[in-house]
Order: sequence, then structure tokens, then C-alpha cells
Amino acid sequence: MIIRFVRFLTLPGAFVLLVLFAFSSCGFGRMATGVVVWAPAGQSVKNGDLVWVWEQSRIRKTLKIQRPEGGDSFEVDHWRIKSFSNEGEAQTFRASFLPLKDSWAVSGKQGLPVRETADANANRVYKLGENEEVKVLAGGGAKVKQGNLEGSWVQILTQDGYEGWVFDYYLSLTTHEDGTSQQVKASGPGDQLVQSVLSQIWYPEEMRLMVEQDRINVALFRPDAGLKAVSSPSAFLLLLPQPDQDERFELAFETARKIDSSTYDFGGPHQVKVQFTNGEGTRLNFSFTDQGKVRSVPLALLDEAVGSLISRELASRQQKLSEILSRGKSLTSPTYGTIHLTPEGTFTWEDYQEAFPEPMGDQGSVAFDWFKDKRLYGEFRAVRFQFGSEETSVSKIFLYRFLKDGFQMLPAETADLDPVKRTVIRESRSGLSLFFTFQD
Repeated sequence: MIIRFVRFLTLPGAFVLLVLFAFSSCGFGRMATGVVVWAPAGQSVKNGDLVWVWEQSRIRKTLKIQRPEGGDSFEVDHWRIKSFSNEGEAQTFRASFLPLKDSWAVSGKQGLPVRETADANANRVYKLGENEEVKVLAGGGAKVKQGNLEGSWVQILTQDGYEGWVFDYYLSLTTHEDGTSQQVKASGPGDQLVQSVLSQIWYPEEMRLMVEQDRINVALFRPDAGLKAVSSPSAFLLLLPQPDQDERFELAFETARKIDSSTYDFGGPHQVKVQFTNGEGTRLNFSFTDQGKVRSVPLALLDEAVGSLISRELASRQQKLSEILSRGKSLTSPTYGTIHLTPEGTFTWEDYQEAFPEPMGDQGSVAFDWFKDKRLYGEFRAVRFQFGSEETSVSKIFLYRFLKDGFQMLPAETADLDPVKRTVIRESRSGLSLFFTFQD
């Protein structure tokens, strides 16, 4: 088609077309510059090669690439290429990657976490299977301590395209070059379940349930909660958040003795024992003696960093307030008075006595720090109105929902509440239902 079109061009037009072809052959239209980090078998590129990226298919999740010196272009999985909009950035990455282009790692532990950043508290993006091979992208940093274990953080890429950081204690590092393999570092020694107890932070099972049931009580869901091991001397530090006063324990332990496939005796004066309760090794019962009585505490690993989960919860609470205010700053009822809300989360409730005869004061704050039990049906959510000042406050808990023409609140009775979990466990049997309409 282009050749036919050229026949009818004037000489200057044909010259312009040839110039465009020349630009195209030199990279005109290239969408990115890439570095091959995991070369596909049977292709002409290898790890560390610089390539031109011409097209991206979001459906097939592939890139069309070509070697800079020319030749046919071909498709590869997008995760095999590290792409950069700027060629200088690609060259900088390539220079740091070339010493590691033949470096690989194999996981020596089932469920080894891959984190967003080189931090034991960072969000987990993937779990490696035992003997799973991954590509090393970066590493060789300073040795650091994680619990009682020492190692470095390495950045890796999985065959599924997941990328993140792994603490290399449980990784065996190898090089594959010219058809030969050489082990650079062996996986950490010892029983993997024991090392999992010693190297990771285990949180109260209740915190895991809070995440699962979407009811994070930030008063009890805390980064400092749970179990961790320290050395010099060897001891477990256990912190259990409580509504009134936290429980703290420092429990010395000895070398672990395996009792059966899932149970370990760490000994010590408090007779510490650990029993894993699921096949993935992510939940356990931690038992010890306290004042002559045996205590058993269920603990679990969390998939995400506690700080990230708390931030998300606080943002969700602000969003719930904003959702109400977007419909109107005042809620009016001919029967139950008028509620005026502010973006700061304070309220004034005129004629509140029509719903609650006891004197409480008509001002206070509104909070979304209570939750609805998952067994309750419908689109209701929980909200707390705190009447009066902190010293003389009275709280009322409601289930609320938006209606087509307004807003409905169902007051919860004391018998309907679980104050420890801050959860409305059932709808009130009083039958009282408050209807409001929105006003600006």
C-alpha cells in the first residue's frame, strides 16, 4: 500500500516519506527501553541485554521487544523485562544488574514471605514455596538481625512475575553460567518451624480475626502486640493488649526440643511450648506457666504490615463521615429532633430528649470505632455518638443505613453489644427506629 502511494507523490513528498522511514528505523515510535531480567528460553536475548520495547498487550500481558542492533521483534511476558521511559535510567539499572544477571536463589522454607520493601514489617506480596527458584535482581547489602537470625535483604523476581524483597537466611544463592551452577550461599540451618518462631513477629489470633472480619479496633490492634524472640539472653517477649491494662511477659527459653511434627518444647522456667495449628505454619498456640497456671495464647502471622492496616482503617472511618456529610450537614426528623454534623466529627443534637429522656447534653462527637457483627444482614453499619465531654460522656451506639429519601438509625441496647470487640452482635428488640432527612 505504501509503495502504491509513493508513485503519486511529488519528489519532495517522496523525500519526506523516506525521512519518516529513516526515523522509524532509528527508534522513532519506541515506547520504552528495557533490560532483560529473566530471559525466555529459545530466544536471542539473555539476562542483562538492553532491548527496545515497541508494543504492550495488556490482554496477553506481553511486550514486543527487539534487540538494538536490529533483527526480528518478538513477544515476551512483560515481567521478564524491566522497562524505562528514559534510556539513561535503563542503562543505570543495567549497570547495577549485570553483576547479578546470573544470580538465582532457591527458597529453603515453605511460605517464605516476599515483602514490598527490605523490612520485616513491610506488606507481604507473595509467599515462596519450598525449593521454589527465583531470579535475584538486587542484593548484597549489609548483614542485619531479624529476631535471632542474621542475613541480608535481596530483591527477587518469581516465575509468576511477583517482585519484592526476601530476607536471605532461608535462601540458597547460586550462579548459573555457561551451563554450570555454583552455590554461593546455603539456606539457613536448623528446623524451619523453630526458626520461624524465633525470627518472625507473631500477633494475637484476635488481630488476625479483626483483619478477616473487617473490624479493626485500633485500641487493641497495635504494632507492639504479640510475640517476638530476643537474644542475650534468649527470651520471648509477649505483649497482649487489653482494654484496661496490657499483659506483658518476658519468658526465658532454652534450645527447642521437638515433641512431634507440630509441637516443640522450648523449656525454661516457664515451660514454654509451641504447637503449630495449621499446615502452612502461620498459626500456633503458645503455652507457658504463669504463677503456677498454664496459659495458652493463640498467635498468627499477618499478611500485611500492622501500620498499613491501621492507616487503612482510619481512612475508612473518615470516609464514612464524609459519605454522610456529602448528603447534607444536618439530619432532621419531625419526631427526634435535628442533628448538625461538622467535618471535624462533632455534632449538636437539638431535642435529643425525644429519643433519649435521660440528660446527656446536646453536643458531642461522632466516631466510627464500633462494628457490626458479620452475622447481621443488610447494609447497616455501626456508629457511636458520644454526648458530653470526655469526663462526663455518655455513648450511644447505633446501626445506621442510607435510605432513598433519608437516613435510618437503630439504637443498640447494652445487651446487644460486645464491648471488648466493640461489636453490635444483634439488632435491638426495642423496636425503636429513628428516621431523618438530609438538609444542607
